[in-house]
Amino acid sequence: MKRLMIVMLLFSLFLVIPANLIFGQYYSDLDFDTLNQVDEKRKKVGYWVELLSSDFKIVKKEKKATYFRFVYYQNDTRFDSGLMSATYKQFLIKTKQKTKEGEITILNGHYSMYDPKTNTLIKEFAFRNGKISFLKEYYKNGVLGAELNYDRKFKDYEYSHFIAHYNENGNILMKGFSIFENGKHRHMELSDD
Repeated sequence: MKRLMIVMLLFSLFLVIPANLIFGQYYSDLDFDTLNQVDEKRKKVGYWVELLSSDFKIVKKEKKATYFRFVYYQNDTRFDSGLMSATYKQFLIKTKQKTKEGEITILNGHYSMYDPKTNTLIKEFAFRNGKISFLKEYYKNGVLGAELNYDRKFKDYEYSHFIAHYNENGNILMKGFSIFENGKHRHMELSDD
């Protein structure tokens, strides 16, 4: 009976432990057999690993990287936007995610980017197991300017996401979906009806 209780306890722990703790949350744990692939024309396809510095700038060398994330490509074109491109030269990033010295850590959680001079929120984004979940960009006055929700899909299109743009007063300018097929983005605007 005692043995059965221990087995049940261990099994229940297995169900609640996040997948990235079982399969690895560090760059050194990755299996590159299915990552960073090219097609017969040498164009990027599938998921690629993107390395980022501690201030979220894209870097090429592992020794300069603190984080990594996954970016999906079709025909050498990336699915998500270049979310790390900032309109500010310097910014402060706040997150609760912990990193391990000497390890490149998968992006997983919520991140906020602030202007260090004014402490104004510039961007917010979230990742789940290295894949982008959402991105929000704000005007200098603090009003939401754009949002991209990668968890909200258009019908059965796996590589689609919701997108909305707002003016500096917070009024919606456009909302719809971006659909990524055959290496091309197309947008479907939603009406207010």
